[in-house]
Amino acid sequence: MWGYCVSSLDSEKTGEIESIFVDATYRRTGIGGSLMENALSWMNQEGAVAKIVEVAAGNEKAFGFYGRMVFCPGKPVLKQVKK
Repeated sequence: MWGYCVSSLDSEKTGEIESIFVDATYRRTGIGGSLMENALSWMNQEGAVAKIVEVAAGNEKAFGFYGRMVFCPGKPVLKQVKK
């Protein structure tokens, strides 16, 4: 398997890229961009009014990839986890 993209659309027509992965061997070949374009196209066809993707802290290097898809950083969300 070279990669995958999981996306969804909720009842309020917000699309979300829930997970995207490309095997390290195939990165920088355009596969990730193609997966994103297919997911975003599907969301548009389904009438999405907004699209989101969450980036985990420490993975800020992904901002450039998502920026090429016209995603921009929003507000950070801090989370307290029970120990």
